Amino acid sequence: MPNDLDYFNLVASVIAGGLGAAIISILFEQRQKRREMAIQLVQAYLAKYDEIARAKAILLKRPPWNVTETNWILEMGDWLDFVSALCNERLADSKLLERLGMDKFIKYFYEHVAQVSEMLSFLENWDNMKRFAQRSR
Repeated sequence: MPNDLDYFNLVASVIAGGLGAAIISILFEQRQKRREMAIQLVQAYLAKYDEIARAKAILLKRPPWNVTETNWILEMGDWLDFVSALCNERLADSKLLERLGMDKFIKYFYEHVAQVSEMLSFLENWDNMKRFAQRSR
């Protein structure tokens, strides 16, 4: 005949099993959300491919840049800083983005902009990109 200890063990097992399943479910769901965010970022990256090519061309050009080129770089920098923030905060799967090469472009962009003295004041606003570029070395 079962005693109180047997019932306690049974209840504890059910609770522990349910808690374990809930934790695993939460972790899986978070991972899935990070992957979905990364896929959305990759889609945006591909949609911006022409803009990225233009930004690379501007970065290769010797400054001073005209106003349109500077604004183009600032817009791209803001977007890359946003992407970096999502990766830094683990809201996007940064490993997937790295496998697809986005990390290389972020580092390339940050390092090239850092070489342009007129842009140094803007780099201060891109802390997320700086952290991401330093972490990804």
